[in-house]
Amino acid sequence: MKNFGSSILNQKEIAIGYREMTISWPQSLEAPLPGQFLTVKVTENPAPLLRRPFALSGFDREKNTASLIYQLRGPATRLMATLEINSSIEVLSPLGNNFTLPEKDETPLLVAGGIGLGPVLYLARELDKNGFSPRLVVGGRTESFLPDLSNLKNGSIHYCSDDGSAGFRGTAVDYLKSLDWKELPSARLYSCGPQGMLNACHNLALEKNIPSEVSMEQMMACGVGACMGCAIEVIGPEQYARVCKEGPVFDSRRIKWT
Repeated sequence: MKNFGSSILNQKEIAIGYREMTISWPQSLEAPLPGQFLTVKVTENPAPLLRRPFALSGFDREKNTASLIYQLRGPATRLMATLEINSSIEVLSPLGNNFTLPEKDETPLLVAGGIGLGPVLYLARELDKNGFSPRLVVGGRTESFLPDLSNLKNGSIHYCSDDGSAGFRGTAVDYLKSLDWKELPSARLYSCGPQGMLNACHNLALEKNIPSEVSMEQMMACGVGACMGCAIEVIGPEQYARVCKEGPVFDSRRIKWT
């Protein structure tokens, strides 16, 4: 973990209300892993006061760049969208834990909804690069909320829309339920998105008796485990876990969903 100044190298809209930002990364700093996140201090001005957390959506060691996907939701992200190329921001990263890599004989199923695309996309690209054949399922309300992603070399991308305007008609979990699970030996499920979607992924994993990891989305204040503002209820000796410190990635069976 390091606090460093970073330059914005690229900004682009990837869907209505969603943008991807590419930033510089210190050569001396370790590479972030899929599932980890960063916090950004958008401006030196008093407001917005708190740093904003964003999951990493990609990393390139040759170019020493990292990327993040964010949604235009409030003053901080709208300010981020106005920042020009070569603008400077203050970054703290890498933070949190990461996804567990699948075994060589496992079939990775990755599910992303909304702003949860970032960490799942990063994982899909890394798995694809390392010889796996990930099946990435991206869900959105309508076609305009779905990003146009570059194809994976070994894996595949499947789009789902609630209204049927693009890809499969229904949710990402509906799509998974429609699959012939006899053709998915030793599947392992990864997901990030709205809590209802994560709960549905967890229930599907229980039904199919497969491993399942979820990257939890939670409001954060400090981002380093000090304030307990992002704590969630878990099953086990410890009643609560901090999403920023013990997470954001959890075995879905550890989460107390109700």
